[in-house]
Amino acid sequence: MLNAYELLRAATSEQEQKHIYSALSLVRVLGFNARTSVTFAALSQRIEREHGITLSMRDAFILGMAEQSRLSILTENKYDLYTRTSVVPVIRDVATNNANVSRENVNENGSKNILTEMGIGKV
Repeated sequence: MLNAYELLRAATSEQEQKHIYSALSLVRVLGFNARTSVTFAALSQRIEREHGITLSMRDAFILGMAEQSRLSILTENKYDLYTRTSVVPVIRDVATNNANVSRENVNENGSKNILTEMGIGKV
């Protein structure tokens, strides 16, 4: 997960910044505010207490945004970590119809697997 700040900061010219800003207007950019930070802190504390996992701030943001937005996470590098937290469905590979998903199509908090909704076979 990259945030808009990181993308814009990495730009080496004003033209690159304009291109990045244009690209961001095409995707759903998730918000982060003070109320959200309370939720993310509670999520981090719960995961540490229940699973013995200390999350980095970035991992807490990713899991918190996914949970709050009821989205799955697509990752190769953090698949094992995110799966152990049991927060949202985690997808490792979408290259095949047999994508690896940490749980069935809907988890206990109502998050739906977006691949199923997109019609990409049984995942």
